[in-house]
Amino acid sequence: MTSVVIPKYITGFVNPRVLRRWRVGIRARLPDHYRQRMYKMEEDNQEGRATPVHYENESGIWKPGRYKDTLVPVQNRPIPVIYPAEADLGLWGGEGIVKGFVKRRETAPRAPKMWMPRLRKAVLYSEILDKHMSITVTESALLLIEDAYGLDNYILQTPEVDFHSNLALKLKAKMLETLMDKSLYPNDQAKREKIYNKYKRYVTYSREEIEWLGLSEQEAIAKQEAIEKKQAKSRPLKEIFAEQHLKDLTEKEKELTLPQKDNTPVESQSEPAPSTFSRLTSWGKKR
Repeated sequence: MTSVVIPKYITGFVNPRVLRRWRVGIRARLPDHYRQRMYKMEEDNQEGRATPVHYENESGIWKPGRYKDTLVPVQNRPIPVIYPAEADLGLWGGEGIVKGFVKRRETAPRAPKMWMPRLRKAVLYSEILDKHMSITVTESALLLIEDAYGLDNYILQTPEVDFHSNLALKLKAKMLETLMDKSLYPNDQAKREKIYNKYKRYVTYSREEIEWLGLSEQEAIAKQEAIEKKQAKSRPLKEIFAEQHLKDLTEKEKELTLPQKDNTPVESQSEPAPSTFSRLTSWGKKR
């Protein structure tokens, strides 16, 4: 059972400020393919374009009303769903936390209630990665994987807006990278060609897009900052002065630790002072 934390985002509400942030600051300097993909994903989440999970779309324009001989318009409005941070660590199949009200009796006042997804651990196998993975899933995710005939097809063919999981994006990036490099099954050439021909239709991304595909927003910002810092030609003066000062201190420390050499000529060296014993033994000698 997951704990309720500050939600990552809530679907069903259109907030222009959330979309505007991709046009200013460091987010506007991210690669175009990454920025456009994240912008479209957030826009689809807010406008409810993802595949319905907690409700069913009704067809038509009108439907029978509550009372006899009445019609009401069909309104396919998405139910607001909360996706906590724990959703990034598993495959929930689009499920999330739903807040609402429930009436225990017809005459009783309604009471608030939260519907939580039922989570469980499952071991899933990937043909492309040739690995068994223990992942937190829901029953909906297992049914979607079964309908797609395997984890690989589910990850590669499902629209990204339906994942609501960073783990799914990282798996997708890893699978596409493995297919592009043809690094699957290095010891079995026949099986490598068979699996590659089975999933090669999904390799429609460039290498740069695959590198940025599995990155979250914070990871992408950190990567962009590192790239800009590496490409910057000028350095702050405080860094240059600090580096020079550290170099000077290191040289002085080496000079103090090394033994000093005596460069005095042999001819100019003065004779050592006579000891007390030599003065006593030389007393009375004829000069």
